[in-house]
Amino acid sequence: MKRLTGLLLCFLLLAGCTKDNGLDRAMNARSKFQNSACRFRVTVSADYGEMIHTFVMDCETDPQGGVNFFVVAPDTIAGITGKLAEDSGFLIFDSEMLAFEFLADGQLSPVCAPWILINTLRSGYMRYAAETDKGLLLTIDDSYADEPMQVDVWLEENIPTGAEILWQGRRILTIRVENFSFLGQDDGSGIG
Repeated sequence: MKRLTGLLLCFLLLAGCTKDNGLDRAMNARSKFQNSACRFRVTVSADYGEMIHTFVMDCETDPQGGVNFFVVAPDTIAGITGKLAEDSGFLIFDSEMLAFEFLADGQLSPVCAPWILINTLRSGYMRYAAETDKGLLLTIDDSYADEPMQVDVWLEENIPTGAEILWQGRRILTIRVENFSFLGQDDGSGIG
């Protein structure tokens, strides 16, 4: 009887260890972002405390994690394009200029939000994963210019639907993701 009870306890413990706590799903989602290109639209809200600036961009990533973007709203800055990568970035504009105050003590521009989202999904340290009413929540620690950031990302069926970027415990950027798709090898169409 003791032997049977011991075997039953071992079985229950092992069954508890294999319970999906979200991390397996998170790792499966991450593998889709590794070396993949994707296209999506983001609505970014930058919270400066006394005011919030919101803008919309169409984005496309390359397999190395670079992000090309095209600003579609508001009308005052629509048409500005740019490219963001880990060690570089540039903007192209005609008569308008994309100028947002920096966040995180001058270290982060709100226009970097889509790059941070994709880079964090590809390589950030996953601290937490759990199912919520908004989908699978991933809490990821990452850094920008050696300052720790927390990025909370919500996924539905391995597709990001939104994110929040927190610095020193305060939400500084909110990202809503729409029309997300992974690009096939033969899809060479651009954005804009």
